[in-house]
Amino acid sequence: MTRIINFREGGFVLPILQEFYDRVCDRGINRQDVTGLFVRLLTDYFKNPDNIKYEELKSRVWTPGEDTGILIESIGRFRPELAEKRPAILVRPGEWKKVIQGLQGDMIIEGPYQHERIYVLEIQGGHNIISVSKNPVETELLADEVFKFLDMLKAVLPATTPIAFFRVVGISDLKALPESKTHFYCVIPVVYHVSQRYNITLELSD
Repeated sequence: MTRIINFREGGFVLPILQEFYDRVCDRGINRQDVTGLFVRLLTDYFKNPDNIKYEELKSRVWTPGEDTGILIESIGRFRPELAEKRPAILVRPGEWKKVIQGLQGDMIIEGPYQHERIYVLEIQGGHNIISVSKNPVETELLADEVFKFLDMLKAVLPATTPIAFFRVVGISDLKALPESKTHFYCVIPVVYHVSQRYNITLELSD
C-alpha cells in the first residue's frame, strides 16, 4: 500500500516548518520550540479528514476550541475533563543531552578570520507523543496513525529545520491510564538531533 502526503509548497507542512525555521534560526532552538512544532504539525494533520488513514478516526477532526473532535496539546496544558468525550494526543518533552564530539569535546570549525571560531552544538533529544482514549481499540488506531505520520517527517525535518536527524522509535504496549479506570494510552517515542552553530571571536588587546 502506498500512502501519499502532500509536503509540497502550499501543503499542510511546509509553511509550518518555514515559520519554525524563521523563529529559531537566529536565537537558537529549545525544547519548548520542538514541543510547539509537534503540536502544530499534528493539529494541522488532524484538521483535514482526508489525511486520516483509518475510517474509524475520520470523525476525530481537530478544530480550535472545546468542541474539537480530538484534543492535541502539550502535556502541561492537558485538561483531563475535556478528554471524557474525545480522544487526545499529548506531546511530552524528554531529556536533552549534549553530544560530545571528538577528543576536544566539541566540533570546532575554523572561521574565516584569524581569531574567529565557529562551534557546532549537537544535542540528542527526545519527545513522547501519547495517544489517549476511553476505547482501547481507538487508542491503538490513533497511535498507529500518529506513528506513521511522524515517520514520514524523517525525510522533511532534516531538510528544512535545525533538526538534523529524526526517527520514530515505535509504539508502546497499550496501558491503562494511571489513576483512571476508563482511559487507555500508548506512547510513541521520537528521537532527534538538534544542530546549532555559534561564533566566538577573540578580541586581542593592543
